[in-house]
Amino acid sequence: MQMRYDNATHHPEIASYPHHKHVKGEKVPKQSEEVGSNVLTGVSQNKILEGVNFMLTKERNWKNAFGDGTSGKEIIKIVTNEAQ
Repeated sequence: MQMRYDNATHHPEIASYPHHKHVKGEKVPKQSEEVGSNVLTGVSQNKILEGVNFMLTKERNWKNAFGDGTSGKEIIKIVTNEAQ
């Protein structure tokens, strides 16, 4: 992942709150690791397979760590309003 945008409410200190981007450099999106929807395995084939099996059998009861899925639409609204 090089970069992604989201509108989760976990960075109230930024000017564009809740809209923000994550840039390459984090080991995984930290929010997804915190809620349990992601696991870091490394590059070993066995560790990758362990991670896949773990996630396939894990109960999916985590909160969406990346907002409500509308950040792209919200960004378009902001950009088009500012361009006028």
